Amino acid sequence: MNKSFLPTAVLLLLMMGVNSCSFFKGKQNNDRTNDNLVGDVMQVTENQFMAVQNFDEVKKGEPYRPDEGDWDWIRRYDREGNLEVIIQISMIGDTIGYTRFEYDTEHPTQKKSQLDYNKDGVLVMRTDKSYDEQGREIRSYTTDASGRPVQVTTMEYVGSDKKTVHYTGDGKVQFKTIETMNSKNCPLSTIQKNASDQVIGLHKDSWKGELRDSTVFYDENGQMASAIGFDYDQYGNLINQHGVDGQGNPFLPVVYKYKYDGVGNWYECVKYNGDKPEYVIERIIDYYPKKK
Repeated sequence: MNKSFLPTAVLLLLMMGVNSCSFFKGKQNNDRTNDNLVGDVMQVTENQFMAVQNFDEVKKGEPYRPDEGDWDWIRRYDREGNLEVIIQISMIGDTIGYTRFEYDTEHPTQKKSQLDYNKDGVLVMRTDKSYDEQGREIRSYTTDASGRPVQVTTMEYVGSDKKTVHYTGDGKVQFKTIETMNSKNCPLSTIQKNASDQVIGLHKDSWKGELRDSTVFYDENGQMASAIGFDYDQYGNLINQHGVDGQGNPFLPVVYKYKYDGVGNWYECVKYNGDKPEYVIERIIDYYPKKK
């Protein structure tokens, strides 16, 4: 019998941008292109709804929240494609909170700070980032509203490996990751370790250009736990996720069907679990006016 995909796999691989690496041939690498948007997009508003099957037609139903604490959102970009603000909104359109980004004046695509606010505009969290001479992030330092450290993350680059260590605010190691990257900065393997250096997770990826082709997850004994493959349309958007568990039993395929605007960005996506529609995502996309 076909099974549904594990939620952890879905969360890990289907978040925006996670299925592509930070290399875009022939494109300027910025937040807008990383989000697989084309054209001078100024703002994207995204809302999720339950899918309702009406004969051969799929319509949106009630607002959909896959997990508690999930929100609809608005993402706003500047002219250069850098993310300015993310606004979290409720099912009725109320602002829940928002995040603003500040950039380095000498390196305008490098995020210097991330500022998280509550719905009343009060700062609740701040993250400051540092980079090396090659523009690679080497440190992330998060504090609460009072300036007390909450989390510190360090990154070290050795050959093709990226080593990341996550600390608590009082300096204790939480966990570590070691990623082995290819020449396009896409991870080929990712090892996760706990504070005692015990391996607690391992997966390996293959790529077609900048798009993830497959991921294989392994258990603590090094045996395959699941393998997942990905298919994309001509715009680079995920259209099919298929795979098997460690015994070779197939998961139900996850299928995505899109409607596109005249620029090439999708404004509606229907997710199917097998042949059953699960939810509908609607987007409102606003573009900058053409420069005269």
